[in-house]
Amino acid sequence: MATLSLATSPERVFYVYDTVMHGFTAELTDDEAWRLSDAPVVSGVYKDTVVHLHTTRSPGFLSLDKDFSIWPDTGFGDGVIIDFVDTDIWLESASFNDSGLGPVRPTWKGLCDDGEHFNASMCNNKLVGAGFFTAGPLDPRRWEKKENALTGSQADER
Repeated sequence: MATLSLATSPERVFYVYDTVMHGFTAELTDDEAWRLSDAPVVSGVYKDTVVHLHTTRSPGFLSLDKDFSIWPDTGFGDGVIIDFVDTDIWLESASFNDSGLGPVRPTWKGLCDDGEHFNASMCNNKLVGAGFFTAGPLDPRRWEKKENALTGSQADER
């Protein structure tokens, strides 16, 4: 079997994972991916895929009844902080509006960092923290498709 080496092209390797699992994220040709997947020490090779939006209203989509379900019995998640990794923030969306939300608890130690097209001062009482990290190219379509931010914004939707 031919040897596949990305060591000669480190700019094509975006991330190396070694905490919970061992792996990497890289830009590969179809042939490289096929050869890599055939190696006995490789458990899997996965191609990035585009996923499409199924809803813009999570409670209705999940059939949550704001009056007669477990949802009101649990306080609608009051005081819960939801963490998202690999999502987009589009603060121009009404989904990130913090009106009606109380202030962040003083014990919260989170940070709001500047990022690409994002200023730390944009955090509010709904978006209480944000960090920016990427080693790969930014997707220019993000600025054309606002629905990318819906996953993060819908998690706290009532």
